Amino acid sequence: MSALVLAAILVSAVIIATKGEDVFDTLPFTACCAILTLYILAFFHALPFAGWICGAGVIALGVILVKRARTQEKVPVPDTVRQRILDPQFLLALAIITTAAILAADRVVTWWDDINFWANDAKYLWAAGGFAGKYGNVSPEFGDYPPAMALWKWIFLSLSPHVYQEGLQFSAYHVLNLLLLLPLLKKTRQFTHLIPRLIAVPAVLLLPSAVCALQFGGTAADIPMGILYGALLLTIREAGKSEGSSFVHARITVYASVLVLIKSSGFYWAILALAYALWVQRRPEKPENLKSARLTRLIPAILPILTWGTWLIYCLANRRIAKLTSEAVNFAGGRRAVATDIGERLRVYLEAFFLWPLHEDRQITLDPSAGGMIGTLIISCVILRCFITHSQAKLLNRATVFFTVTALTTYGAIRAAHLTIFQTEEQYSDPFIMARSISRYGAPWMLGALMIVLDRVAMAAANKSTAAIAIFLILPLLTAGYAGEARAFVTYRESRETDLAIREETIDPEGRAFLKYLADHPEAADAGRILFLRDPDLNHTVKDIYISYEACPTPVVYADYQPGMTEDEIRAMQNMYHASEVWYQAE
Repeated sequence: MSALVLAAILVSAVIIATKGEDVFDTLPFTACCAILTLYILAFFHALPFAGWICGAGVIALGVILVKRARTQEKVPVPDTVRQRILDPQFLLALAIITTAAILAADRVVTWWDDINFWANDAKYLWAAGGFAGKYGNVSPEFGDYPPAMALWKWIFLSLSPHVYQEGLQFSAYHVLNLLLLLPLLKKTRQFTHLIPRLIAVPAVLLLPSAVCALQFGGTAADIPMGILYGALLLTIREAGKSEGSSFVHARITVYASVLVLIKSSGFYWAILALAYALWVQRRPEKPENLKSARLTRLIPAILPILTWGTWLIYCLANRRIAKLTSEAVNFAGGRRAVATDIGERLRVYLEAFFLWPLHEDRQITLDPSAGGMIGTLIISCVILRCFITHSQAKLLNRATVFFTVTALTTYGAIRAAHLTIFQTEEQYSDPFIMARSISRYGAPWMLGALMIVLDRVAMAAANKSTAAIAIFLILPLLTAGYAGEARAFVTYRESRETDLAIREETIDPEGRAFLKYLADHPEAADAGRILFLRDPDLNHTVKDIYISYEACPTPVVYADYQPGMTEDEIRAMQNMYHASEVWYQAE
């Protein structure tokens, strides 16, 4: 059934392209529309019907566009669409995306955050066909985390409807990342020669690995969130050239709506995108359209606010509150104290920011730190001024001011987070680990800035500037994390069996007995939340996370079993955890 969803994404992208739009824009747009459609269906546990609904939507879209075409003097020229689809650049991009999906399909989940939430939540959607109800969330410590990534992964996981194949999550992850980069790749269509245009395809698609130390070790939502933020900025710039077409504003609305559903911090990036629209692209080319242009920039804010609001209401109604959300509220309310060793933590942060590279692997190319990458962007902007017109330079100056201010707020917020909600995580006292955190949480800013800078470079390249084309190609190719890319798509197979063995060994005998119980008693597994009373002498926090992933879609919570507990005490604990059943091994 999910194959129909993928088909609907492709077909609807082609149909919209017949109206004169570029397929590099229509494909990521229809992918985001699919996520929003699944978001609505998941509330009603109707994901199994998504294929039929998306198919019906494609037919309706085709009928509407055909009727409109008949009433217009100009009829869309199929040859133009065919020419764009058969363009070598587009075909190469599709080939790379398809290859990435195939190569990543055998990976296994190893990253802690994936096991804890990102993979666990997607596995639940695959099994249940919709969002969990009250006390049914399989990752209770991440209850209010938005579901966009899990919904997109559902499409690929459902290609195997009866057997859970976790590697398909990685296929979904990389396909979404690469699709969202197509609006930037579109800018290279104006390169005069075919060879630079073809080289631009891998250069653009390698862009995420240039900024994040995770090296695709998992499915961190920060990377697709950053790419979508960059795509949103590019679309806003396109709308700022004039009044813009209705499709441009539709893309802005849909991109912003998905952005707030990728991660809780997505709302922050949506606000920054609005600030970008009001500051950098504040004046259209036609002054008489200023009032209309401002209005059309504000209208796309309505749907993202409604989308974000519906998720918050759903989470509040179903008691889905994340641990970090509670911690943030406690710090904001003065019920938690900021870390006392601020000086030492600041030293570690600055060392990681300026001295430690973004990648965790040794690179054969440039491997700048976060501060070094920001410096590289500034130098690129200075060089770029030599190849653009005066009016274009004014826009570049505004963009530079925008990214300078947002860099201070973003990396300042990351610093504040380590002094507050992350202060108990001792691993961040190591500059190497801190550098990974900076690269991960700063990835949206870095990707947005890189995509805008490269967009301006491509604009200069339209003037047939060979130097501008060289900057566009060299900047991502010299900073990409090739070792991480290799591990994400090829060399992970060398450790796959070892990774599975480690996961198996992490689950203790008590946990294996519980999982066997669930397998032997499907009625218990489907009954609702289970309270698993554990041996109090065992440090089982990490083991519990692995058990929960294996037990999914059954929601499990954990507490210590005290020897000699009475039935009344166990029942009281069961009520406190809102569990439908209790499982324990009493001595």
